[in-house]
Amino acid sequence: LAERPVDELERLRALTKRPVDMRALELLPENTLGRRFVQFFDTRHNVKWGGHWMAVPQLLETFERDWVTHRLYKLHDVLHVVCEFDTDVAGEMGQQMFDSRNLREPYGYFVVAATPIVVLRYGHPIRTVREIIRGYRIGSKASNLFFAPFEEMWELDIDEVRARVGLIDRPSKN
Repeated sequence: LAERPVDELERLRALTKRPVDMRALELLPENTLGRRFVQFFDTRHNVKWGGHWMAVPQLLETFERDWVTHRLYKLHDVLHVVCEFDTDVAGEMGQQMFDSRNLREPYGYFVVAATPIVVLRYGHPIRTVREIIRGYRIGSKASNLFFAPFEEMWELDIDEVRARVGLIDRPSKN
């Protein structure tokens, strides 16, 4: 953050604080980031938008004081969609590794240390390790997505979003 221009950080802060209108996103075309984001919160994933602060109301106070923490929480769910990590144990472990490599969050390294325990408890060793490796690989490939203005990309095709942030190569136009 210290290396970024103040105006860029202020813009990100404003985007982070901007409420997400899930109803408007639901009306977007099928393959847009916004529509995919709404679909992420269906019953299959057993998560709700705002679930973090509904479960721990004190988070709202933290978010008011610290926009960076707020952004990290908001991005976590957006990145599940953009990076295609599921919300099961293997997907969460992959997402945490992605966050460590890309956002410089330390939790992913705890994930790696806990892998034997997680696999013993929840099973799926091959898929779990594959998701951790995928999180490491794509987290290293993309630019730091903390700074990606996803809130301005809701109406874009999901593959265009992935190309813009460096997760996939931009398709060639013949």
